[in-house]
Amino acid sequence: MATTLAGPGFLSVRSNLGSDLSITLAILFTALFIIAGYQGMKGKGLSHHRMILASMCAMFIYFLYYYKIRRLGYSSFNDTIDFENAGWMYSTLFKPTLYVHFLMVTLSTFFSIYMIITGFRTAVRRDSSTMILKDGRIPPSPILWGAGLVWFAFLLWVLYGWWPSHHPGLGLIYKACFLGFGYFIPAGTALLINKMLPEAERRHRVIGKICIAFFAGLLVTSSLTYSILYIF
Repeated sequence: MATTLAGPGFLSVRSNLGSDLSITLAILFTALFIIAGYQGMKGKGLSHHRMILASMCAMFIYFLYYYKIRRLGYSSFNDTIDFENAGWMYSTLFKPTLYVHFLMVTLSTFFSIYMIITGFRTAVRRDSSTMILKDGRIPPSPILWGAGLVWFAFLLWVLYGWWPSHHPGLGLIYKACFLGFGYFIPAGTALLINKMLPEAERRHRVIGKICIAFFAGLLVTSSLTYSILYIF
């Protein structure tokens, strides 16, 4: 798979197939999210629910491909990217843009998972063709918090069981960042959201708009990263 993705691209003479697929899928997902958001604002709840769920699941698959197979994040943090115009553009423009992109990926992934979980609890079907949002407060789910603790236990296993045998010498700062981004920041953000936006319907609409903004930002940072690598 990696060999195939390293082959010639179809958008630029300097790009490869993996990078061209990445930017194409980023544009496609952004378009799908915008369409789904428009459907939600027009009251087409069922169509919005189906499209946003399918789009988010496809986006997760895309992220796994992008960061597991292409290993752009790992290559960047270890300065092993084959950058043709290394120097000022790489250190001043490319790396900060890529780090902002990673941050937006983390936030958009969290909000996507949050919206999928809370969407099932907030949206109800009025009939076979209509879906609406519940009005009022929804009590916390013990099942979801239990799933969060299972996820935390999994992160601890990765950090102290799997990771040392594959990447020895991981420092304390990296461990703290891993657990922070993987559990504590998302859990704290979820508690803050529930505190600030207790009404289920308003919360769903506000967080939905934030998600659309993050997806648009991902398109900007992805396009800029692609342009610096393969066009400029």
